[in-house]
Amino acid sequence: MDSRSPLIDYLTGTFLIVAGVCFLLARKTRMAATYLGRLDCALVMVIYGPVLIGALADPSTAVKVEGLNYFADTLLFGGAILSLARTMTAIPPPSLN
Repeated sequence: MDSRSPLIDYLTGTFLIVAGVCFLLARKTRMAATYLGRLDCALVMVIYGPVLIGALADPSTAVKVEGLNYFADTLLFGGAILSLARTMTAIPPPSLN
């Protein structure tokens, strides 16, 4: 049984849904992408940071590579989202006139 609180899971899931709706409706997309990238980077540091530290302390090369892989590829997703947010412009969507 997992002893941690599911609060972070529900908050993250809720935020992902809200960001997805913002993207689909083309409303506040830059802000949603920025917050989504920051959340992803923060979660990587909190969740996979200790995994990386533990993996680097292990003498096995395979465990070190696996720990580095978890950390780096998940952090890459956050960086890609932040890059996407940087390229978005503040131009409002076209109206249906």
